[in-house]
Amino acid sequence: MQDDAKRGFAAELGIQRFDTESIVQRLKYLPHAERKVFEIRLRTLSGPLSPSAAERLAYDLMSWEDLKALDPTLISIGGHSCNHEILTRLDPEHLEREVAECKSRLEREIDAPVTQFCYPDGAYNAQVAECVGRHFELAVTTEKHCVPRNPSPLQLPRIATAETLADLAWRVHWPNG
Repeated sequence: MQDDAKRGFAAELGIQRFDTESIVQRLKYLPHAERKVFEIRLRTLSGPLSPSAAERLAYDLMSWEDLKALDPTLISIGGHSCNHEILTRLDPEHLEREVAECKSRLEREIDAPVTQFCYPDGAYNAQVAECVGRHFELAVTTEKHCVPRNPSPLQLPRIATAETLADLAWRVHWPNG
């Protein structure tokens, strides 16, 4: 998308910045129905996508077969909602669907139990944690801290992904997250 089109789309969203991250953040927090309208608008503005083989390799998601092929003794597959909705913004029925359908679809597709969840954008509250707790054993937040002595299994902090071994060592030994 050209800068003029991107700037215009950002203006339609009611934001001044038109960088991709600002647009994505705004879209994430729109009410569901409004978000869907803007997603259609964005597809219209973007035109047909014809990714190259290199772009597909770099950006495509893993297939269900790829996920099934992962060694479950090394990798855990967890839920993240069906549509990456910001769960704190949903009515109770929509929240329940996002969480329950996420779990059931993952388990059906990979033919394995899924017990872990990560809150989209780290957004959760008591109602969301309660819903997630009905379907999953534990959930991680985006809060960057070491795990406390008696953690809540539905509010686990995380250590961010490390790019290098030195970075991993630093993050693991970082006393206050």
